[in-house]
Amino acid sequence: PGPWLVRAVQAATVLPVCALTLAVGGDDLPVLALCLLALAYAARDRYAAAGIAVGVAGALKLFAWPVALVLLVLAVRRRGAGRFAAGAFGLPVLALVPAFLVNRDATVENVVRFPLGRGLVRSPAASPFPGHLIATLLPGGPAIAAVLLLGAGIGIGVWLLRRPPVDAASAAAVCAVGLLAATLLMPATRFGYLLYPAAYALWIPALSRPAGPTLEG
Repeated sequence: PGPWLVRAVQAATVLPVCALTLAVGGDDLPVLALCLLALAYAARDRYAAAGIAVGVAGALKLFAWPVALVLLVLAVRRRGAGRFAAGAFGLPVLALVPAFLVNRDATVENVVRFPLGRGLVRSPAASPFPGHLIATLLPGGPAIAAVLLLGAGIGIGVWLLRRPPVDAASAAAVCAVGLLAATLLMPATRFGYLLYPAAYALWIPALSRPAGPTLEG
């Protein structure tokens, strides 16, 4: 455990993408931490706990939703789908329902349009990644970027169907690739979002290590 802890601290403090987010990340830190916790719980086959962790993250930010979908595929293979789905999808829905009932248009604006860069207020996230450049420089750019993002999502979906994750480490690998694609292709994106795929990739070796017996959760 010692060397792994040292490497984790080094990754968090030395890598610019990690250090930047630690300094100014806001809600990204708890969201990412909860997603990593969910992956760790999944590695121990504690799918109820994994669902609660990623569900709380999903109630905070959309970036946790792809992780929930990947873990759902794993949970189905491990016969823990019901326990996982209750928290993973129930908690975000419970968080959205009151806002939707109070103001449906405002909820759609904040949850859907704003992250796609098509909201009434322009997102300050404007790092020069392909999705942002396409959305701002090309005619019909926002639509093109949205189609590319959708295509990437479909590609990840096909990957999950053809080669579903068999353990938490392979699930983390899918999350890393998917979040990297999303970060690069979203119309409203920022450099700090690269922390998500970087963290999931760094989590793979730890999740691959054999774990001792634990209580089911």
